[in-house]
Amino acid sequence: MDNRFPTNATGASVDAGLLPFNSKYDLGEGQTWAQDLQFPSTSRSLFDGPDDKAFEVTISDASIFQGTQTGFRRTELLPQRAPGDASTDPLVNTTTSGVQTFHLSIMRDETRSLNYSHEYYLSWLESADFSRDQFIVGTGTLFGNGDNVTTAQAAQTLYVRSNDVNADTQKTLWQTPFTTETWHNVALTLDFTQNTVQVFYSNNSAPLTSQGPAVSNDLSGHGSFHVGLLKKPTGLGLTDITTQGFQESWINEGMIFGGVFEENSSSGCVSLSNSS
Repeated sequence: MDNRFPTNATGASVDAGLLPFNSKYDLGEGQTWAQDLQFPSTSRSLFDGPDDKAFEVTISDASIFQGTQTGFRRTELLPQRAPGDASTDPLVNTTTSGVQTFHLSIMRDETRSLNYSHEYYLSWLESADFSRDQFIVGTGTLFGNGDNVTTAQAAQTLYVRSNDVNADTQKTLWQTPFTTETWHNVALTLDFTQNTVQVFYSNNSAPLTSQGPAVSNDLSGHGSFHVGLLKKPTGLGLTDITTQGFQESWINEGMIFGGVFEENSSSGCVSLSNSS
């Protein structure tokens, strides 16, 4: 599954169904990819080649999914195997079977800075029945209790979180300072048979290195990968965070991505750099 952006592609290319992303989801009601995708001039990410470019996913006050999820602000690309391939049938969804390694690179945009008092999802796998997320790459102040981070400095951390089916037992599997002007390269080897996750990481052009052994994490449920921004609300005593809580006005936030692809790692092979 290769979801790197060709240099000649635009947001309108996604709207038209010409790229390997779902053309309809997930956007604010009435929004288009031509409005919500930007293409900043940046250095090339680790796994982008000369025919690829970085892309930026943005959110605004209008980023209310289906017009009803007023607690969230969200814009996310849903990678697919090929243009128009919207299959989520667990019997044929090879992207969430066997052993796969999902790659992406992430860079902050300080001209569209996040509000790190909120929790943000940047990439995740959502189960086919929408009941849980099997992993989350995120940043910001974790919503709710548990191992909630509180200081502004701690909130500016890039982390990988475990399955969120039970918020009381969800854990941070790995984290690193989310520094500016840096490509943060993350790869997750997902063993859908053994239900484990192994994290690889590097920054800028350095090859990926293992961040430790594979750890147990329930990956069952198949579903869809997401890449973009989901901004949770703040607030206490909320019973439905999709429709409750606080979101400030005049939101103009974005996150830059590159090198998004998935490779089959059933043989144990994980690409550590563009030459490996």
